[in-house]
Amino acid sequence: MTTYSEDVIIGEDDYYFYNDLSHCSANTFVQSNVGSLSTGKYIVTKDFCLELINVSNTKLEFKNLMLGGSMSATPE
Repeated sequence: MTTYSEDVIIGEDDYYFYNDLSHCSANTFVQSNVGSLSTGKYIVTKDFCLELINVSNTKLEFKNLMLGGSMSATPE
C-alpha cells in the first residue's frame, strides 16, 4: 500500500485485510497473511491498523485504531 498526501508519497507498507480485531494491536503483524484475503473489516500493516467504516466507489472512510482519529479519501 502506498500512502500519499497532496501527491507526495509519505509511506509504503505491506498490508493485509482481516476480520478479527486481535490483529490490530502492537506486534501482531503476520507477514504470511499479506495477500491472503481480499476483504475484511480491518487493514493491518506493521505500523497501523485501519478499521474500514465505509467503502464505496467514490469514498473510503476509516479509523486509525493505533493513532486514533477518523479519515476519509476520495479519488481526487
